Amino acid sequence: MFTNTLSPNTLRGLKLIGNEKWLNFAYLAGGTALALRLGHRQSVDLDFFTPDKFDEQIILAGLQKTGQYKARQTAWRTVKGHLFGVSFSLFYYSYPILAKDDNFLGIKIASLKDIAAMKINAIEDRGSKRDFIDLYFLSQNFSFEEMLKFYNQKYQCLKDHRYNILKSLNYFEDAESEDSPQMIKPVDWEKVKTFFQEESKKLSSSLI
Repeated sequence: MFTNTLSPNTLRGLKLIGNEKWLNFAYLAGGTALALRLGHRQSVDLDFFTPDKFDEQIILAGLQKTGQYKARQTAWRTVKGHLFGVSFSLFYYSYPILAKDDNFLGIKIASLKDIAAMKINAIEDRGSKRDFIDLYFLSQNFSFEEMLKFYNQKYQCLKDHRYNILKSLNYFEDAESEDSPQMIKPVDWEKVKTFFQEESKKLSSSLI
């Protein structure tokens, strides 16, 4: 794992959580999990997911006992706040896990297949610059068609969402206004956009 991608407080948070048992049912996903696996950029947030239902009050109590947690939202199957000043979230996420996760510091790290599916879902909802860049680096491990298959395996809705995904691959307006993430492996944003525009054309052809 590429620990150089993490901020000191993100790493502190992971070590603390890994030593506790109240979060051993969840897995780390999102940009931080991907950065740990690919080493392509800096990432800070701690985004956890689980297909298992949990008692949010038990999780909140465990976090508060650390003395380093500030709660922001605690709701049904949702816990959000800051741990060592780093954004922390835990969500009930009923979708299936596609591939075996890896253990890092006692924490489950989502597989590349799962992260790829979730990144397509994120771009479909609202593509941030980080999401596009992350999916671009994932494309160096899988073809876009493979990642669409992962998406369908996880969400079972590719047939109904294919057109929305196609449109989202060409929509950069929100992403353009955002700062670029701090990269470890250099990337050209214009090349990233061109890549997704080309993939959108391929996807469009398959719909005809």
